Amino acid sequence: MRKFSSYGPIDVDIHYHAPRTELIDQIYAQLLGEKPGQNGHYITIWAPRQTGKSRVTNQALHLLKQTQPTFDVVKLSLQDLQDAPFEKAIDRLIQKLSFVLERELPIPDSQDAFAEVFSRRVLEKPFILILDEIVVKCFPNSPPAMAKLTYSFVMPVPSMA
Repeated sequence: MRKFSSYGPIDVDIHYHAPRTELIDQIYAQLLGEKPGQNGHYITIWAPRQTGKSRVTNQALHLLKQTQPTFDVVKLSLQDLQDAPFEKAIDRLIQKLSFVLERELPIPDSQDAFAEVFSRRVLEKPFILILDEIVVKCFPNSPPAMAKLTYSFVMPVPSMA
């Protein structure tokens, strides 16, 4: 008999859930773009707590890793950075990426240098980054900084072929 779950990850064999296959397919298509390896897209998923945002992104991440071996696909939670100042949050983000990608990435010395981390000169393959648990108070009173952060993720990484 199935049960309701109101917190944490669900087990689809035990808990009631609504499969989100169409949404996962849309996320997959948006992240890859019309020309995979050249022009992906920045997307956001906004919804109340405990509505399946992390689950949907985990499923999209799994699909991407299965079908796109020529990509680096990374998902990071930024929940631990919610009270960090912008510069510390950026440093910690780059440290997390270095660990997951198993290579040293340069720590930017300015907000402008942040975009360089995601350039073809630094990345070895086309790159998809999924950020989970972004808390906007991590960047208080700093719209230009947030715009630079967002722009860095929208910039297409040229094909590595």
